[in-house]
Amino acid sequence: MSNSDRQRVVRNFLPVASNPRRGKEQFKDFVNNGNLYFSTKESVSYGDGALWESSQLRSVGRKAHGWFFILSWAAAFSELDEEDQSDLIFNFSRLIERWMEKSKDPKSMAFHDETTAQRVMNLCFVLDAFGSSLPRKIRQLTDSIIENDLELLNSESFYAGVNNHGMFQDMAILFAISYGRRSEEAERLEDFALSRLASYFSVSYTADGIHNENNPYYHMAISRHMKSVLDYANIVGKSHAFEGIQSVFEHADKYAAFSLTPGGHFPPISDTIVRQISRIDATRSFGEGWLLGAVTRGDQGKLPREKVFVAESSGYGICRTDWTNDSDTYVFFSSAYNADYHKHADELSLYVYANGHEVISESGTHGYERNHPFTQYAYSSFAHNTLIVDNQGLPRVERTKAHLTTLTDTGSNEDQLDVMGRTQRYAGVDWTRQLSATANSDADEPIVVRDRIVAEDKHNYKILWHFGSEISSTINGSVVELFIRGSDKKIGELAWFGSDVVSVEKFRGVTEPNVQGWKFPRAGEAEEADCLQFEFEGTSVFVEWQISLKDFLMRQPHALLE
Repeated sequence: MSNSDRQRVVRNFLPVASNPRRGKEQFKDFVNNGNLYFSTKESVSYGDGALWESSQLRSVGRKAHGWFFILSWAAAFSELDEEDQSDLIFNFSRLIERWMEKSKDPKSMAFHDETTAQRVMNLCFVLDAFGSSLPRKIRQLTDSIIENDLELLNSESFYAGVNNHGMFQDMAILFAISYGRRSEEAERLEDFALSRLASYFSVSYTADGIHNENNPYYHMAISRHMKSVLDYANIVGKSHAFEGIQSVFEHADKYAAFSLTPGGHFPPISDTIVRQISRIDATRSFGEGWLLGAVTRGDQGKLPREKVFVAESSGYGICRTDWTNDSDTYVFFSSAYNADYHKHADELSLYVYANGHEVISESGTHGYERNHPFTQYAYSSFAHNTLIVDNQGLPRVERTKAHLTTLTDTGSNEDQLDVMGRTQRYAGVDWTRQLSATANSDADEPIVVRDRIVAEDKHNYKILWHFGSEISSTINGSVVELFIRGSDKKIGELAWFGSDVVSVEKFRGVTEPNVQGWKFPRAGEAEEADCLQFEFEGTSVFVEWQISLKDFLMRQPHALLE
């Protein structure tokens, strides 16, 4: 098998590279303004190498030391005139030398496990694109960086383990040998990397075919890489190493389709990135499948016949009234703890999208700067539609208690989602949340949520409800009216019945004494959003919530749990 065949496949391991036109624009912006681009919308100032300093945010350091910005330059090189090519070579040369100086800081992200893997792939791609034009000294320096990084990737002591960081390390090994590295030991390295990748993929998806890192965006992204690795194994005649894994795809694709909101993005559960999912995203991950059907609303790919999805072993229940309109109603219930990676303390949380808006929402992810108050808030129970006991939320991760969060299908069918989430992670407290939602677009029934909290000792309980940033909440007796902010357009009601409420408190954009009432549309960005806190006292609490999206007349409460 020729390296060119391998290269064709492993190029899918890279992020989507800029097209030549955009690459030219980004290179010119660097020359004129000193900006380097990690993506089409994310840039950072070079600052004489400041982007590589340990004082930078981890999210910046990871992409900077991974050389993400160089992909667009490589894409543009062959389209540049001779003068611009010489200018690019000059600038790459001074950047690579400056990086060598900055990478000596042991506190930087230079030799972070996944960052090292990304750098190997990106620099290999660069040498293929314009390595022959580099001065000999710079070519040798770049070669030595790649070779030193490959030594690390080939070391068991550096291996990140059976997780997505380890996956990138093994993909980088395949990428490097496909571009002619380590030709004398390529066969051994290929078998080594494929073996570890097979081990990773065999344990990284649940029995429902859902990636276990509690995050639909990562599910899609890792599925794309799994597809590329399977393609690679197939062309080199080693697909036998992945027997049984191919069958994961159909399930993984359908979950991705169900996870897509009518607004075209994934819900902000745990660490999920909220951005529009494109046709390219869908096809790179699953080909002409279910996700492509959901993204295109049936114009391409295929649409599931059903509108209710329950994954008991994974902890998800999803219901939607249709697949073709942004005004469709969509409900995502999460009672999941599948892995520590990318998880927030969001047990038994609910997300509702309807009439083109996020009605019941969550904070999303702020970033990975662990000391930032917004990051700590986003990880915590206080940023989710969940329970607080004695003013304490759950730890973000608590692996020894992961089995204490479960989901049970209590009678769902093709027209109705009926599930019950349960968590016993709070010491001495047993909390169940039963959800009922219809997939019938003509029905007027509200979404019904029944909370049952049982304990032997008396506790203070707080149940939180967060609304989309475009929603304004007004409390009228035992009903919360929900309006489009700045208008009199009513979009929903939240009514409650059952145990006596001690108090209801509203938060929006609060930072003192504690952070509350915020939403993070993108990493590092924050916007205010309403949050209501319902307080209860006692040993046990029974409360029913009714979320009405169409019929705003008060209804009789359903029978409470006993």
